[in-house]
Amino acid sequence: MGRIFCKLQCVPMPEALERNEVLKEKYGKLRRFYDCSGTYNDVVSYIEHGARLNFGLYEDFNGGVKTGIFDNNGVCDSEKLKMYQEKLRKTNSPIWGGIILFPEEFGLEYVKTGYDAKRIIKESFSKFFKGAGFAKDNVEWFAGLHENYVRKHIHFVIWEKKPLSINRDTGEKEFSSYFIQPEVCREFEENLEKSITSCAKEIDKEIVGIGTNKLKENFNMKKNMLELFRILPDVPFSNNEELKILRYKNKLLNISRQIIRSNKDILEKIGDLSTVLREKEKALEEESSIVTKSNLGDEYFELFYEGIMKEALREIYKRKKQSPSISNKTIRRREMKEGQIKLMKEFKDIKENLNNKALKSLDWLICIANEIDPKEILIAKEKFVKTEKDNISKDANNKNKDLVDQKLSIN
Repeated sequence: MGRIFCKLQCVPMPEALERNEVLKEKYGKLRRFYDCSGTYNDVVSYIEHGARLNFGLYEDFNGGVKTGIFDNNGVCDSEKLKMYQEKLRKTNSPIWGGIILFPEEFGLEYVKTGYDAKRIIKESFSKFFKGAGFAKDNVEWFAGLHENYVRKHIHFVIWEKKPLSINRDTGEKEFSSYFIQPEVCREFEENLEKSITSCAKEIDKEIVGIGTNKLKENFNMKKNMLELFRILPDVPFSNNEELKILRYKNKLLNISRQIIRSNKDILEKIGDLSTVLREKEKALEEESSIVTKSNLGDEYFELFYEGIMKEALREIYKRKKQSPSISNKTIRRREMKEGQIKLMKEFKDIKENLNNKALKSLDWLICIANEIDPKEILIAKEKFVKTEKDNISKDANNKNKDLVDQKLSIN
């Protein structure tokens, strides 16, 4: 099982940005995003709705399935979210944004709901605040769980209510330094893992039980399959277009996760694949002369989930009668009922087929991952970056040429 990672982004206070042009150039856009003063995007809307962004911590994380924003008192309604946006606009405090990224197999086993995410954050933040030098009662925060088909992750935002630190030179009160030591983040990661695993094991033993968990997973899987059966069109779209439609995709993702959680062999193979990919990512970083972020794991797990979702889609369509021309409501209702009965009768076969598909896919992905050569990836990446720069340069030259031509024609 892999490690939990916490990536932290620290944005200086507005006063520091105004005094220093270098800081302003580096953090100005991020500050507008975090203090909700930007024109299009802000951090509250991003965590709530999960749009894809192209900067900072967020460029590799599309939101996927969201579970709502929560704080120390529970899930936040729209009024509270507006209040947080207003507070962030007005605060002069540095703002700290972070992502807690769970390994695929860890997230599936221990972070199953938004309730789990809320408990994890509340239990672990007190030690984190102490290590970072924050006064617990002087901190405000909110967070949200995102579930795309790569990895589950929690976004969080922290800021101070008022300045409490004493400046040694002037003796005046000021906000905490925006920089947090890496050791504090590492300790936070360790505390998160200990908190999650110990609590989850107690729940499994004392409250839920293994047998009850399996029954619940099967019930939820059947429920998702029946709901998909009802809402899918009679005739399949071409090229699996259903995967691009959110209400279908979310159900298929749920079925995929339920298949994985209910099979120990699949979970073990996911752990094996994660281990191989982490080794390759580490080798890739060591080969590179620049700081680079590798997305190998994300790409492989996207392929894995997409394969299971397509297979689940095929299994459900096999049980649907493709007769869109029939307009008689009585006949359509009867066909729908017969199809749902058939789906439930053949549930075990469907589940077994999906299990086999998942295991074969993982064997194939592990085999491919073992053959990866980090040097080849770096060469390909360097070629891609060079091509992109050349294209940008050409576009800029063409625009300048057009402007010159326009001026000449006017004269």
